[in-house]
Amino acid sequence: MKNRWLIAASAVGIHMSIGSVYAWSVFNLPLENAFGWAKSDVSITFSLAIFFLGMSAAVMGRFVERNGPSKSGMVAAVFWGTGLMVASLGAKLGVIQILWLGYGVLGGIGLGIGYITPVSTLVKWFPDRRGMATGLAIMGFGFGAAIGGPVYNYIMSDVAAGKLGLPEADYRSGIANLNSARTILKAIHIHDESTAGYGIDQLLDAVKGGRNAEVLAMLPAKLAQDAGPSLEELNTALTSVTLAPFWELKDSPKLKSAIGSGISAAFLFAGIAYLLIMFGAASYITRPPPGWMPASMKAAVESGKKKVIPDLMQLTANEAIKTPPFYGLWFMMFINISCGIGIIYTASPLAQESIGLTPAQAAGVVGLMSIFNGLGRLGWASFSDYLGRANTYTLFFAVQIGAFWLLPDIHSIIMFQVVLYMILTFYGGGFATLPAYIGDLFGTKELG
Repeated sequence: MKNRWLIAASAVGIHMSIGSVYAWSVFNLPLENAFGWAKSDVSITFSLAIFFLGMSAAVMGRFVERNGPSKSGMVAAVFWGTGLMVASLGAKLGVIQILWLGYGVLGGIGLGIGYITPVSTLVKWFPDRRGMATGLAIMGFGFGAAIGGPVYNYIMSDVAAGKLGLPEADYRSGIANLNSARTILKAIHIHDESTAGYGIDQLLDAVKGGRNAEVLAMLPAKLAQDAGPSLEELNTALTSVTLAPFWELKDSPKLKSAIGSGISAAFLFAGIAYLLIMFGAASYITRPPPGWMPASMKAAVESGKKKVIPDLMQLTANEAIKTPPFYGLWFMMFINISCGIGIIYTASPLAQESIGLTPAQAAGVVGLMSIFNGLGRLGWASFSDYLGRANTYTLFFAVQIGAFWLLPDIHSIIMFQVVLYMILTFYGGGFATLPAYIGDLFGTKELG
């Protein structure tokens, strides 16, 4: 008999691998800068990945139940790992359609299969703690970006700096300040359409020459106040002797090529690493014998100290989708996911463009979001074992209504992050509590 806690650890390994999809936002600006792709075109990649995650999870549930978690996990590993490698090729060639195919379609299918593979298995290994079991597995999905975001950012910076022959610290500082300048330029163009001919070279020359007031005058009052410190930092960077080699390369084909090489290397490394991790984890996962209970639970039941509460029903998937509660759960999750995904997708650019963080700092915010996402999955799912599933979701939505209403008007960096991370705990908790809720309502017969 395999150890159920090692089964749980294997499930976490699979979910941490596919959970790196939540670190996607660290690629947004590099892809736009390297290839000149529109933000809307870049966003299609992530949208495709999430779409195929949902579709493959819905369609492949029976495949998982029929073939078992081990084989399903290996199939997920092939799709996710191969998808990342194809995405690497797309970045290397600068062809966005290949990126869509690799990360969006192939990767998305791997995400969906990998997501559902361990969940129904863990529910059966932990009949005494369903909420905790699903939270433990899905926690890994939330934590994935905590590792993926900083690793992706490091690889992109290290490879790009090496291609340019620059120290990595100088490259990081240079690219952060260049992104800051582009953000300010974009704000100028939006505020006054007559400045369309005012380019990045003119902006940098003005700041380098100490004419910050000239730049601030082209911005609306609120943005001008926020942009002041950024312009001072940009002036320091532009006049730095050590950063002079970077500024000579600004917007050059060589710089764009180096950024593209960094993106390609990050995708390739992740594809190989996650393929190996997921294969290893999937090889250990298996189902328990029918009706299995841990020794402590079995003894408590036999002594009369614990009573096994039967599920309301034991339905097949076809039977479950014909009931009103199924569509209530679907609509509830649709709202929760839509709100959460909107924040996750924009996290890194938002932190850089609105709060003025560097790419490395923004990657740190993405990592912290991932940690709170993961903690929410384990914490809220475990809490639902005591509070009840329906009460837990009621709490989620009641608090989030207020949080989303307040978020746009919060200007404190600390308070902004507090509200942001709180929303992420509810987002993750919604995912993790759902399998246990489905098991309570419809049984575990075809939970996958």
